[in-house]
Amino acid sequence: MTLPRQDARAKPRNDPPASAIDPAVSNPAALRIDEQTVLGWFLHAANHTDARACTDVIGVRHFYNPAHQEIYSLILVHAGAPNILALVTADLSGPNMLRSIRALPGGVASYLSECMEYAHLLGPHELGFHMGRVIEAHQRRRRFEIHARATKALEADDLDAYEAAQDEMRDLANPAASDSEDRFPEIDWDEAFAIDFSQMDWLPGRFMERGQQVTVVGDGKVGKSLFLLDWVVRAVTGRAFLGDDPRPPIRVLYFDRENSLRDIVTRARALGASPDDLRGRLMYRQFPRFSGALDESSTAAREFLGIVDAVMPDVVILDTASRFIAGKENDADTWLQLYQLIHAPLKARGVACVRLDHFGKDSDRGSRGSSAKTQDVDHVWEMRRVDERKQLLGDVERVATTISMRRTHTRSGLGEDEFTIVRRGEKRRGGMWLDGRTGHQLAEAGALDSIRAEVDRIVDDLLAKSVPPNLGRDRLKGWMTLKQIPTFNNALMADVVRELKVRQGDLS
Repeated sequence: MTLPRQDARAKPRNDPPASAIDPAVSNPAALRIDEQTVLGWFLHAANHTDARACTDVIGVRHFYNPAHQEIYSLILVHAGAPNILALVTADLSGPNMLRSIRALPGGVASYLSECMEYAHLLGPHELGFHMGRVIEAHQRRRRFEIHARATKALEADDLDAYEAAQDEMRDLANPAASDSEDRFPEIDWDEAFAIDFSQMDWLPGRFMERGQQVTVVGDGKVGKSLFLLDWVVRAVTGRAFLGDDPRPPIRVLYFDRENSLRDIVTRARALGASPDDLRGRLMYRQFPRFSGALDESSTAAREFLGIVDAVMPDVVILDTASRFIAGKENDADTWLQLYQLIHAPLKARGVACVRLDHFGKDSDRGSRGSSAKTQDVDHVWEMRRVDERKQLLGDVERVATTISMRRTHTRSGLGEDEFTIVRRGEKRRGGMWLDGRTGHQLAEAGALDSIRAEVDRIVDDLLAKSVPPNLGRDRLKGWMTLKQIPTFNNALMADVVRELKVRQGDLS
């Protein structure tokens, strides 16, 4: 089939031969026009009503051109906005423009206009044709890639990897679900309206409901895994947590690619857990070896969901999210694919999921990576250590860490938006944490205000002494030592640095 209105199009550029780019791409020039046409359709404001449904059909990785992948990632971020063209153009034209975007002929605005012209010439009825060609080209590239992987596995005599590649090839040839599955469930309105949704089915601690998908974000030293393990120990034994009433015990499936066995056991002992508490209730899979990444491989996703179906947990935990994906954290499609392969099936099963994640270099900007990773879950909780006090009693050291746990994204808006938590623990001087002496509890009312008041007092004093701007924590401590000003623990100093940035920014 030839492209309609081909005479009205600009002549294809002199693209390099297909063999010089990718043997799986037979005609790069035609594929570029197909991709531009699809992008142009999404950029037309008149198509916003149908755009949401189409984004479920085609993903970022379906596009071959790296610049087109970046453009479509931003389209997904701004889908539904009436001024989507202006938003995408502005984002692409920023100071951190990617190399693929800088290479666009004629510049960003001209190139996007060309995309929209292609879509306008063809009309809305041709979208399906060009979208199909883009997806078909992607599947061809995937077949080449899987075939190469299978060949390499055979040469290495790795039969497991070869069979996994064969499974992926079969999935690619027949992506439809089995006939026994209800792929297109329809809502029964009488039954739906008869359900009482006014009652919240909270899990222990009341920071997530049953079946919800949640991300917990924090830096590597705030103690995310320890907090989650404390929550798990209490949840599987039916004990109260963070001032919540005791609830019936639940079952938890924990996938961990972060912590050693020593870390896990010593923490569990410090939290007061015993084998009898955890046996049959906490199913802990340490460093699981799936047949691929959970955001890319349907085989790995089937293995994951097979374990879920066998265990039948109330909650699944992924520690840490970045360890289970292959795509770049900055790519929106990484998280959209993870949602399609993992989170959506878990939601359909009524199984909650907690995904641990790290802050980026600038913790004030939240979790690292694409903004899409905060949009594919029901809640995002950010954990920050705001204070830590230590007391030495003989050979025992008592540590009290104050943590702010704040909800930065939510779908429902139900429940509290912030908890102030104190983690108390005791350990031998220079040694291990003592069994049963560690736990998390809600801080007393006004505890966070008291800490913030102390930060304000310290910042006021530093500004009065003409502290230089843009100092990090260590450089600030060095300056304070030089000026014979007392320094503080790292958690408090981090808050001081953050407040100084705000104040000095306002003053400049």
